[in-house]
Amino acid sequence: MINKKSNNRFIFNVLTLVSGTAVSQGITLTVMPILTRIYTPEEFGNYALYLAIVSTISVVSSWKYELAIMLPKKDEDAQALLFVSSLITILMSLLILIVLFIFRNQLIQIFANIKVFIWLIPLGVFGTGMLQVFSAWNTRNQFYRNVSGSRIVQSGTTAISQFSFRSLSSVGKGLIWGSIIGFILSLLVLVYRSIKMNTVHLKSLSKDRILYNIKEYKNFPKYQSFSVLINSFSQHLPVMLLTIFYSPVIAGFYSLTHRALNTPARLIGGSVRQVFYERASKIYSSGKSIKNIYEKVTLNLIKVTLIPYLAIGLFSRDIFSIVFGSDWVTSGIYAQYIIFFIFTITVNPPSVMSIQILGMQKFHLKYEFFLAIARAVSIYVGFSFFNSHFASIGLFALVGLLFNTFLILFVYNKIRQNTTERESIE
Repeated sequence: MINKKSNNRFIFNVLTLVSGTAVSQGITLTVMPILTRIYTPEEFGNYALYLAIVSTISVVSSWKYELAIMLPKKDEDAQALLFVSSLITILMSLLILIVLFIFRNQLIQIFANIKVFIWLIPLGVFGTGMLQVFSAWNTRNQFYRNVSGSRIVQSGTTAISQFSFRSLSSVGKGLIWGSIIGFILSLLVLVYRSIKMNTVHLKSLSKDRILYNIKEYKNFPKYQSFSVLINSFSQHLPVMLLTIFYSPVIAGFYSLTHRALNTPARLIGGSVRQVFYERASKIYSSGKSIKNIYEKVTLNLIKVTLIPYLAIGLFSRDIFSIVFGSDWVTSGIYAQYIIFFIFTITVNPPSVMSIQILGMQKFHLKYEFFLAIARAVSIYVGFSFFNSHFASIGLFALVGLLFNTFLILFVYNKIRQNTTERESIE
C-alpha cells in the first residue's frame, strides 16, 4: 500500500510539472511561427549565441551547490546551501561583468556579433542561475506547483516581450531582452512563493553551519561543476563554431532546429529529472536500491517518446517549412540529422541524476571531457574535410547519440552492481 501511494505521488508530481511545462512549451511553440516571420535567421543566430554563452556560464553559476540542496536530512542544512548557492551566483555574475570589461575587445574579435549583447550577459547569468537555485529549493519542499507556474510565467512573458520588442533594433536584441525578462519574472514568482510559504528562514543560518555544508558537499563544485560546465559548453559548441566557421545565419538555422526538437525533451525529460532526483535520493538515503525506479522511469520515457520522434524525423522538412516559413526549410533538414540524438537526451535524465545520487562525479567529469573533445572534433572535421555545415551537424549528432547510449547503459550497470552490494549487506 505504501509503495502504491509513493508511486501515485511520484506520477502526480511528474504530471504537475509536465502540465506546467506543457503550457509553457505550448506558448513557446505557438509564438515561434510568428517570431520566425518577424526575425531573420541571422537575428536568431545572434540570439542563439547569447543563449549559448549565458547557458554555458550560468550552469555553474552556483558551483552546482543547488544540486546539493535536495540531499540534507535537516532543513537547516538545506537553508545553508540555499544561502551559499545564492551568494555564489551573485558573486559570479559580478565577476563575469568584470571579465567582460577587461576582455571585451578580444571576445569581439572572435565573435563579432557579441558586441550586440555583451553587457547583457551578466544579467542573463544572474537571472538564469538564481532561477536554478530556487527551482531546486521548491523541488526539495515538493512545491511542484510553484515550479510549474514559474515556467508558465517565464514562457508567457518571454513570448510577449520578444514580440513586443521587435522594434528595439535590427540585430535581434528584442529576442534577448524578452528572454531576460522571462527569466527574471519567473525567478520573482519562485522567490515570492517561497517567502509566502514560510520556507526561507535566515534565523537558522550560522557561520559554522554554512562552512560545514560547504565542506560536506565539496564534491559538487570540485567535480560536478566542471563536468556540467564541459557538458554545457559542448552542447552549445554547434552555435559557437557554426558562427565562427560558417555564419550567424547557419547558427540561426541550427538554433531553431534544436529549440523545436528540444521541446519534448524539456517537457518530459526536464520534469522527470526533478521528480526522479527528489524521489530516488530519498530511496537511496534510506539504504534501498534505486534499480526499480530507474528501470521504470527510463523505459516509460522510451515508450512515450520513440514514435513521436520517428514521425518528426520522417516529415521534418515539410513540418518546418509549413510551420516556420519556407525560409526555414534548412532547419527541417537539420532535424533529420539530429532527431535520434535528441531522443537519447530525452530518455537519459534518470541516468544523469543517478550519477549524482551514486557519487559518480569523477566518472562524469571524465565522460564530459571526452564528449566535449569528440563534439568539437566532429564539427571541425565537417568544416575542414567536407566544408559542409550539414556534415558538421551530422557528425555532431552521431557523437551525441553514441555517447548518450553508452552513458545510459554504463549507469544502469553501476546501479545493478550497487543493488547487489546492498542486498549482500542486508
